Amino acid sequence: MNLLKDIKKFLKDDNEHQLKIEIDGWRVRVVLDYDPSNEYEENMLIPIEFDCMEQFAFIPHDELIKMYKPNDYGMDAHEISIIHNIMKYLESHSDEICELCEGLLWEDRKKNKKAEEEKCDE
Repeated sequence: MNLLKDIKKFLKDDNEHQLKIEIDGWRVRVVLDYDPSNEYEENMLIPIEFDCMEQFAFIPHDELIKMYKPNDYGMDAHEISIIHNIMKYLESHSDEICELCEGLLWEDRKKNKKAEEEKCDE
């Protein structure tokens, strides 16, 4: 699994969104920035998260509500398709994603280091 490369494929024909991926010890967050003019203003951010504890992909409700302005039309079919593909990808690679996330936790790295040291002592 190559998270960045694989998700980038979903945007190959898209020239309206910037992409940002955040990974921490509990989740992967893919943020689509609707930016057709390439001004990098981050006015319309669509956060897609995969939570390792809950084991599913979602768009946080509170952030979804904040992103719309009174005159916005909302999402079109192309954008929904991108979001759907990203969510399916995240859920179908859940084991690998959670392993990646857990590797970022200090406690997990400490435990792995200790196990390696014990192996070397044998």
